[in-house]
Amino acid sequence: MNISTEERFFRHVCPEPNTGCWLWMGSGGQRTASGLLPYGSFWFRKRQYRAHRAAYEMFNGPIPPGMTIDHLCRVSMCVNPRHLEAVTLKENILRGDSACARHARTTHCTNGHELTGWNLIVRPEGGRQCRECGYAYRRSERGRAWRRQFDRKRRGSKLYTTAIQAAMEAR
Repeated sequence: MNISTEERFFRHVCPEPNTGCWLWMGSGGQRTASGLLPYGSFWFRKRQYRAHRAAYEMFNGPIPPGMTIDHLCRVSMCVNPRHLEAVTLKENILRGDSACARHARTTHCTNGHELTGWNLIVRPEGGRQCRECGYAYRRSERGRAWRRQFDRKRRGSKLYTTAIQAAMEAR
């Protein structure tokens, strides 16, 4: 008895009438070092695929290189191809609810200043900082104390003393 791939696939699918999700009831998540992955798995094209990736490839075509599959419905066990979209990994992460995604969506700092234009400082490592809050910190007693400590450390360094000597000789 030879069963088609689609028939085998739909044996493990349970449609959810309220959301339109097709919930995967087949084999569960794969075990990793951090526990179980919340995605089903399915044998497709002679290898094991995650069920949502197999569904996308069966009904929407191949996944473009460098793309990952995003669940538009936010249900990880959903395999409805209308709820799946091929996006970049960055886009998929930013659509989620991780700390990184929440921070990227932040439009104002904790003190209510808008994080746009001149008030936004983008750090080389990718972080963002409010310029107005930076000014306030440097004006505060705590900021002035940190600056004094930083200057003391810098004065003791060879680079600083060499620069002072060069400046004195130039006079």
